[in-house]
Amino acid sequence: MRTDIVPVGTRVRGIAAQQLDPAWCRASALSEEAFPDSVRYGTQGLDAYFARGRRGFSAEGSFDGRSLEIMLGIFESCRGETGNFLLVLAADRPVSAPGAVVQVEQISSQPVLMHMATDPARGEIFVSSCFQCDEVGRWQWQSASGRFIRQPEPDPG
Repeated sequence: MRTDIVPVGTRVRGIAAQQLDPAWCRASALSEEAFPDSVRYGTQGLDAYFARGRRGFSAEGSFDGRSLEIMLGIFESCRGETGNFLLVLAADRPVSAPGAVVQVEQISSQPVLMHMATDPARGEIFVSSCFQCDEVGRWQWQSASGRFIRQPEPDPG
């Protein structure tokens, strides 16, 4: 599956891109609806892939009793730099409330089609840009800091 992805908006879930990161001018949450039908449908489409498991571009879950909405997106800085981000919101607060944005992390320096899965019981998020393999980045919820921390890649040795 090949498609170019670019951020099309200046707000994500009602939050201004520059509120997420002062250097960003545009940002968009990834969603199936943002892609053309040729990418969304068919045996190699997003709908077929996501139907096989609990993967997608966003998820909600309770992590240590804290209700969170987690999503993947793409950004463009005001200088033209692009990439992917992980956004974590407090699901029980309006986006305008203090503390609604729990975490924003730039996770790639090129915008790619990423997807995620969550395991709230283990406090984990799995993020991948590969739809045909098992390559994933693992993020672990840290109660003390109230953030997800990217875990080191396992040693292939």
